[in-house]
Amino acid sequence: MLKVIVWVVGIAVVLFFTGGFMLSNSPEGQEKQRMRDAIALCWKDQGRKSLDPSTSRLAAGACEMMERRFVEKYGREP
Repeated sequence: MLKVIVWVVGIAVVLFFTGGFMLSNSPEGQEKQRMRDAIALCWKDQGRKSLDPSTSRLAAGACEMMERRFVEKYGREP
C-alpha cells in the first residue's frame, strides 16, 4: 500500500512540474516573463544614484504604470 502512495505522489509531482514547464513556454508565459523582466529592469534603472530626483520620480511612475498594466492583464502581481 505504501508503494502505491509513493508512486501516486511521484506521478503527481512530475505532472505538476511538467505542466508548469509547458505553461511557462507558451506564448502567454513568454510574454509574462518579458513583461516581468522589463519591470525589473525599469526598477533597476530607477534605483541608479546618478539620476536626479525629478528623473527618478518620472522613472518610478513609469515602473508603477508597467506594474499596473501587468496586474490588469494577468490579475496578479509581477
